[in-house]
Amino acid sequence: MNFSIPKEINNALLTLNNAGFEAYIVGGCVRDMLLNKIPQDYDITTSATPEEIIKLFPHTIPTGIKHGTVTVIFDNNERTEITTFRCETAYSDNRHPERVSFVKTIEEDLSRRDFTVNAMAFCDEKGFKDPFGGLNDLNKKTLRTVGEPYKRFSEDALRILRLFRFSAQLGFSAEKNTFEQALKLSNNLCKISRERIRDEFIKTLCSQNPADIAPLIKTNCLAFLGIKKDHTVFENLELLKADPIPRFAYYCFINNLSVLEIAQNLRLSKAFARSCENVCALLKNKIPANKVEIKQVLRTITKSDFEIYLQIISKFNDTNTITESLKEIECTGEPYSLSQLKINGDDLLKLGIKDKQIKLVLENLLTLVIKHPEFNDKNILIEQVTK
Repeated sequence: MNFSIPKEINNALLTLNNAGFEAYIVGGCVRDMLLNKIPQDYDITTSATPEEIIKLFPHTIPTGIKHGTVTVIFDNNERTEITTFRCETAYSDNRHPERVSFVKTIEEDLSRRDFTVNAMAFCDEKGFKDPFGGLNDLNKKTLRTVGEPYKRFSEDALRILRLFRFSAQLGFSAEKNTFEQALKLSNNLCKISRERIRDEFIKTLCSQNPADIAPLIKTNCLAFLGIKKDHTVFENLELLKADPIPRFAYYCFINNLSVLEIAQNLRLSKAFARSCENVCALLKNKIPANKVEIKQVLRTITKSDFEIYLQIISKFNDTNTITESLKEIECTGEPYSLSQLKINGDDLLKLGIKDKQIKLVLENLLTLVIKHPEFNDKNILIEQVTK
């Protein structure tokens, strides 16, 4: 079993080991390496307490010191979270443990984790730790909770969403009892913060198999967000670039959802919601057929939003003509925004146009030059205003 651990992470493990503590990489990074994937980040778990971790490393942030987590910053400015072996008890709100206790062994720490494939650890000194059969489940492409699923999902309802997210990302199937208990307890998701639901939902939409979340949606457990039991259309979603804006906009489009309502319910940023709304609105209209129509679209939205729209429709339509027209518009500088006009508000004031009329006059001039780009000349535009 060969684990290729980055130098900084390995040095952190050695620092802890040399000081007399156990230390392992743990969780998703171990799972990903066993799947021959490059982990996005590396988490370390250790027998050292937060105070002992802080003493061993020169640059740290007490990220979640109450729960045993310290962020270590390396010389190259990379960082990782190091967490003391711990157990959690009494989840009264279906999300947060009332008490976190530090424990002595890696096995005790792994016993608190959500799924067996996330409950594996490794270090050169102690080797591979897999007390709950995670490697076997990984080979079978199975998602199974560590311990009784009803208990695990009752403790933390976010694990229900994580089950469907991992299924969608990894292409794994949930073990029968794990799947059934997740659906049975799905109404507890209303107790989870919308930000955490947002993060899991968007990651699921951006996965290889987004339709894997459909059984959860069918329970109507996300209706409080406006995502109801019949919003389970995912057709062709996986064909799109795995980025949040095109995936979310297209999901809302094919399910006839209000982008702004869902975005607000999921606490998405205004900028994100605005871009998705623009893209979704374009998807509802006919495809622009020529340069004038393209410029009329660009007049109302950003070029980046139009390119996202183009990226989506290119999966289902021939967009070579639109792409070439867009390049030509950019190369020739054909105007489609007020800032590109060769005349501005100060010029109109000098011509005696009153303040309240300036915006209207400029909009009318833009309409003209969108159709006739050769008219975008200051003298010609002044003539249009004064005639």
